[in-house]
Amino acid sequence: MYREYISQSTTKHKQIHTHKRRCGDNMLAGTEECDDGDLADGDGCSLTCEFEAGWTCSREACENSTCGFLCGDGIVVGTETCDDQNTLNSDGCSSTCSVECGFNCASAQQGKCTSTCGDGVLSSDEDCEDGNSMDRDGCSSSCEKESGWICRSTICGTTLCQSVCGDGIQVGEEECDLNSNGCSSVCSIECGFQCAGGACTAMCGDGILSYSESCEDGNTIPEDGCSPSCELEEGWELQEGWQRCNVTVQLTKCGDGVVMGHEVCDDGNVIPFDGCSSVCEEECGWECKSEPFEPSDCSGVCGDNMIRGKEICDDGNTVGGDGCSEQCSVEAGYACGGAANFSVCGGPGDACSGGCGEGSLSGFEECDDGSDEPGDGCSASCRHECGWTCARNADEHGTCNATMCGDKKRAGREQCDDGNTISGKVVMVSLVTYYMPRLPLLLSNLAAIELPL
Repeated sequence: MYREYISQSTTKHKQIHTHKRRCGDNMLAGTEECDDGDLADGDGCSLTCEFEAGWTCSREACENSTCGFLCGDGIVVGTETCDDQNTLNSDGCSSTCSVECGFNCASAQQGKCTSTCGDGVLSSDEDCEDGNSMDRDGCSSSCEKESGWICRSTICGTTLCQSVCGDGIQVGEEECDLNSNGCSSVCSIECGFQCAGGACTAMCGDGILSYSESCEDGNTIPEDGCSPSCELEEGWELQEGWQRCNVTVQLTKCGDGVVMGHEVCDDGNVIPFDGCSSVCEEECGWECKSEPFEPSDCSGVCGDNMIRGKEICDDGNTVGGDGCSEQCSVEAGYACGGAANFSVCGGPGDACSGGCGEGSLSGFEECDDGSDEPGDGCSASCRHECGWTCARNADEHGTCNATMCGDKKRAGREQCDDGNTISGKVVMVSLVTYYMPRLPLLLSNLAAIELPL
């Protein structure tokens, strides 16, 4: 393709200049159908400057071509994710040629998109979608609502169905659905009845006095006061103490402080590692005692090699004089260590060694200030006490010193420590109780919040 133009030279001779136009030079000319300034396919204008199927391009001479896709022509191009030969919504492919939720257009035939029943995403052509392909749960295997159920759905969401008690259709977890004695208001069979074939009848002779029976003596023998049809016979009267049955459904809830149903314990919380687990089962190394309608009381089992509860040590026995006493506390002059973490079941337990209080570090000792008195930074079992620092140099004999005022740790002669040395303000201190493997429960200053006067 060439273009000619004429320019006037200084010698007044006419000169003809010829320039060749090329495909991809961003200027539509000659036999080009389009020219978008590149030599790439798949953008509407091919590398040979011809229209591509599914696109439309501008054709202004001497200008670059701008191409856009045609939604609804059945050809997926550009940013289209589908093209079902129309620009209608709610058929799987939207008016802007994007796949609608719940549909699959990848294998569409003749431009049609299909939904998948049971995928948990409600599409526009489904009555319901409960995420499965089962019948008799409110939403059928073909994603149609079933009789006897009420379902709530949201487009692109999951359908929730529940049975309708009182509509005469027994579905789901309903034991019955009858407007008669024997079938309760929540569609459960009342005690003393049996329901079948659309009717409920009292089970005379089962020993349960139902609401339709005058008496119930546990048999169908006549002339014993209660007839074979459970009617009071002439000349007889009921003894005191007979009560009609009243079915009560009790629901167990772990953490409510009442042991019921399958619960082994219930300490009033769902916190683990306190003896009663988050599913109300007794944890290893603990023993829980429960009284009716009272929270379980759990304590560590001394002598099982596991430190639990208030135990400071556990050497696998309840014999005193070996460093760990029969109550699992460290004996004076000993230091103990070696037991596994409080969350681990089993293990070798603690080993105890003497020498605590002699003034020199040895064995499992963390400190040794030459004393077995607590409250001086080094405990009677040669462990660091909160708010103190102890020397580990043998020449200093394990001397302990209270940490500085203002470090948020009350120790030594301090009466308080709010984390600063400023007076004249109201300080509210929040304390939290935490659990440590070999120490009793300690109070630790968690935070200090200053409030204006």
